[in-house]
Amino acid sequence: MKLGVSRIALKFSVIVSLIIITVMWIMATLIMQQTRQSLIKEMEIRAEFFARSVREALFPQPDDFQLYFNVQEMVKEQAVTYAMVLDSKGQVISHSEKEKIGQFDVSEEGKRAAGTRQTIIQPFLLKNEQLFDIAVPIMVGNNFKAGTVRIGFSQKSITAALVEKRKKIIYITGALLGLGIFITIIMVTWMVRPVNKLASAAQQIGTGNLEVQVTIRTHDELQDLAHSFNDMVKGLKDLDRVRNTFGRYVTKQVAEAILDGRLQLEGERKKATILLSDIRGFTSISEKIEPEEVVDFLNRYFNIMVEVVVKYEGRLDKFIGDAILAVFGDAMPHEDDARRAVLTALEMREKLDEYNQERQHEGKEPLRIGIAVHTGEVVAGEIGSKHKTEYTVIGDTVNLTSRMESLNKEFKTDILISESTYLEVKDLVEVQELSEVPIRGKEKPLNLYALKGKKNKSSRE
Repeated sequence: MKLGVSRIALKFSVIVSLIIITVMWIMATLIMQQTRQSLIKEMEIRAEFFARSVREALFPQPDDFQLYFNVQEMVKEQAVTYAMVLDSKGQVISHSEKEKIGQFDVSEEGKRAAGTRQTIIQPFLLKNEQLFDIAVPIMVGNNFKAGTVRIGFSQKSITAALVEKRKKIIYITGALLGLGIFITIIMVTWMVRPVNKLASAAQQIGTGNLEVQVTIRTHDELQDLAHSFNDMVKGLKDLDRVRNTFGRYVTKQVAEAILDGRLQLEGERKKATILLSDIRGFTSISEKIEPEEVVDFLNRYFNIMVEVVVKYEGRLDKFIGDAILAVFGDAMPHEDDARRAVLTALEMREKLDEYNQERQHEGKEPLRIGIAVHTGEVVAGEIGSKHKTEYTVIGDTVNLTSRMESLNKEFKTDILISESTYLEVKDLVEVQELSEVPIRGKEKPLNLYALKGKKNKSSRE
């Protein structure tokens, strides 16, 4: 398992960061809008207090000094850029800029302010600067309008007032991001530890280690997944054991064809080459030695011979006592199955010579075997009962091979091949023809061939 920060944790931290940023952006927008509206409302309240002060300076007689004082005090307020007082006709009677006293503001904002009977706020541009004008009517009684007060403030003043709040929001967002990323990485890294265990175990399985087991105690779906994973490993071990067992008797390709269901088991007619080998005098040999020795030497013998069968991609059909029945071409057919079977027989002869040398060194008598090879049509399929079945071959070809093998005793030979097999390998081997050999169960005699060995290169040319 790789050390370091989990990549999943990093991905989750990115997602959490995006969520925090989005939420904080929405909250910041709402807070800034609310703050902006609060500042404008605050300026509106100031304008209303200004209007009350001006009304006291207008009655019972206008007091120019008091009006001027009120205007100057108003512009001292933070963010206020101008302040003025209008009479009931809209003429300026006091202004923070003295030169504008006595004038009429003929702008659209001025006209609306002079004619309003309720507080209004008007945004407008002055020299490319965003300003807000608040006009508050000076009402006497319920219906008499004595004049209007106006104050102005700029967007810059609002922006400046929001700078500190914006900084605080940024600091809070940054702190939340850092905390969120840290907690996310810690939590997700802790949560994905079981996943990392499973990933590490899967990598070990990929390298062929089927002894790995995963222990997770999280009391959730991950624990269930671990149990399923362990069950899967057990199934793979069982399957691997089956493959290995098959691999002892058939080639890897045949074993996989059987396990993967590519091999038809219902039964079909096929052309195949049958090889049957048998130990000569096995009964007399086994009577002279202990049962344990019989099992030991048979296992050694079978191991040597089956390796040869597998080498040439034949299928070990079964052991019949001390006999070996191998089939070439039923499960995984090749164009040269007859050739493969004959080469197997020749190499079995060589391996037997080597094995006999070992036996002689051990003070044991040598073994002699008889081999028959015959090519013909067989019925291949799964045969047996509901309690036990096996993939095997049956038919006259198999029976004839068995009868041919027994003729080795009569002709003092060790390998006999049928004419059908010989015709497919005649350019490969040297033989001695045995013409018109009577076969039990056959009306006509057959031509058989005693296999001497491979042709040398010059003779084949």
